[in-house]
Amino acid sequence: MDIYQISRYDKPTLEKLERFLQRKLHIVEDIEEDTKYGYQLQYKKVAGLGFHECGFNEIPQFILSFSSLIRLSLTDNRISKLPDSFNRAKSIRSLNLRGNHLSSLSNGIGELKKLETLDLSNNNLLTLPQSLENLTNLKCLNLTGNHFKQLPQVLEKLESLEELYLGSNHLDKFPDSILNLKNLKVLDLSYNNLNEISSMKKLKSLKTLNLEGNKFTHLSDSIGEAKSLKYLNLNYNQLSTLPEGIGQLKSIKRLQIKGNNFTGLPEEIGKLKKLKYLDLSNRSLVELPGTIGDLKKLKELNLSYNELTALPESIGNLKKLKILHLYKNKLSTLPESIGELTSLKVLLANENEITTLPESIGKLENLETLFLFENQIREFPESIGDLKEVKLLHSYKNQLQGLPQSIGKMESLKELILHNNKIKELPKSIGELKSLKILNLDRNQLEGLPSSLGKLKSLKYLNFMFNRIVKLPKSIGDLKKVKNLVGSRNKITELPKSIGNLRKVKRLDFSHNELSELPDTIGNLKSLEFLLVGSNNLTQVPDSIGDLSNLEFLSLHYNAIEQLSENVGNLKRLRSLNLNSNSLRKIPDTIGNLKSVDILWFNNNKIEALPDSIGNLKTLSSLFFQNNKLTSLPDSIGDLKKLSKIQLNDNSIEKLPESMGNLKNLEYLHLWQNKIDHLPKSFVNLKSLKYLELWGTNVPKDSEVVKKLEEQGTKVIFVYTGGR
Repeated sequence: MDIYQISRYDKPTLEKLERFLQRKLHIVEDIEEDTKYGYQLQYKKVAGLGFHECGFNEIPQFILSFSSLIRLSLTDNRISKLPDSFNRAKSIRSLNLRGNHLSSLSNGIGELKKLETLDLSNNNLLTLPQSLENLTNLKCLNLTGNHFKQLPQVLEKLESLEELYLGSNHLDKFPDSILNLKNLKVLDLSYNNLNEISSMKKLKSLKTLNLEGNKFTHLSDSIGEAKSLKYLNLNYNQLSTLPEGIGQLKSIKRLQIKGNNFTGLPEEIGKLKKLKYLDLSNRSLVELPGTIGDLKKLKELNLSYNELTALPESIGNLKKLKILHLYKNKLSTLPESIGELTSLKVLLANENEITTLPESIGKLENLETLFLFENQIREFPESIGDLKEVKLLHSYKNQLQGLPQSIGKMESLKELILHNNKIKELPKSIGELKSLKILNLDRNQLEGLPSSLGKLKSLKYLNFMFNRIVKLPKSIGDLKKVKNLVGSRNKITELPKSIGNLRKVKRLDFSHNELSELPDTIGNLKSLEFLLVGSNNLTQVPDSIGDLSNLEFLSLHYNAIEQLSENVGNLKRLRSLNLNSNSLRKIPDTIGNLKSVDILWFNNNKIEALPDSIGNLKTLSSLFFQNNKLTSLPDSIGDLKKLSKIQLNDNSIEKLPESMGNLKNLEYLHLWQNKIDHLPKSFVNLKSLKYLELWGTNVPKDSEVVKKLEEQGTKVIFVYTGGR
């Protein structure tokens, strides 16, 4: 059977609907909440229609004419009223009117006897029609995000109802009428104004109860009467304690009570023998009862954002625990029993006050993620090497002074983040971390790197900036997979020739060191996109720089370079070239070959002239030549049609070329402290010019060109303003 073949009965109706809508509908496999102008076929008949965000003010004609229509979704439109003819849609089982402007429903809705799912969320409803009691097959009713202050009694007639969503309304009293819904499995009363709850004894089928975001200051023991409850959400209330009756919830598997005012928990919490998930985060717990260890089936425990200073030893009894959140507390240590959590995969103990780790931590044989950052840990125990499954070890911002030799045994480790510690030396065993991809040693006290580092064959990111390293091992060239190598802010005097073996490196940052030269082998780095070697002692750049065919950013600022290799013109992909604060007197003509360059920085040099070839830089948007020895500009500068900013202040320019009037996109022009005494007449064509700085020149304030520019909206500045 061709599923795309529509019956001869529905085809004319579909065509009429398309003509009415003035657009084609497309076939879909299923009608989802976000289905837009779609229809679903079943046995060649239209069984579903979806019109999400179609701007409807009313339900279009013909929609209700499909005799086999089962599912209709009209989400996020502007429908304010249901038509009287709505009762014709007798076959509908699922109706979604979420996100419309309905303030009431017609009685006709009660004639949709087959309706099983009705979504009226995010409307403006205050009440419901009595005819709703006729929907004897209704199993799911969503009234979230309306304006109910109390629930109509008609709800108690919906005896088949299994799911009722009443979140984000204005209920200030628990709706007792709900207690008659014997088949109710899911009840959502979140984000109302409730402060007490009725006896739950009648709701024998209730599995899920959501009371998040209400005003409960206490709960009565009657909460324990919901014997079938598996999921209870009490997040973000004002509870200071839990009733002892909580221990009667023998079936509960998930309990969320974060964002309350607990300082402690009742011993009865340990009676929840089937509990798998417990969230106690985000408030003021100062201690846990020892009975927490009785929750033998617990898989995830969230204790983050509390005031805990210690954990009970009984926590080690949670043999099935897989995820433990301890971050943002005041823990000074972890109990020895932590090592008994042999199922644990994720331990998040960051942002505490931990100074030492127990030896038993090495017994966490299934641990994969260990976060210890922002503590006061001085050293790792040797047993940390026994964590053979750990993939992520983040221990930055601690007081570590070194690493144990055993670290090399962590054969699964992929990320080792240790920045902002006091590490002075790395063990040779670091090279045994065959799976390591990311190593961050930023801001430590390292004076060198071990040659074994070159054995990290999987390493892709290596950062050792802000240390005291003077020399790099030759073996650094063996890091064949490294893509990011950051060694700035050290005392490195030379780069080994082996650096040229890093064929996959994309970013090389050795700025702020003491380099006096770059090795010729730098040209072998065919994948290099960023080369950052500013703030060193370089006097020249090797010719091989021109072989960096993928280079996009070249930063050589704050060096002592006197001459720039002509081969720099081979950098066809270069977008940014920074040579600020060097000793250049000349720019090679080949600069004009930089077809992709967007920004040139040559401030604070001794350059006397710009080459004519600069006019070939059709992509250039910013040109910085502040504080040089320019006396003139080439006519070709007028060919830089994309130029938006030029900085030429503190030179000796006497005359500007008329061709500058062609710079249609120029917005900022800094000419202060030059020797010019007039502006070219063509400047009146600079319609985009926003700022023109002329202080320290001899250009008259009342010149015709200046007046014209000011009339066009240019801010012409003749008084020193602190520079730009």
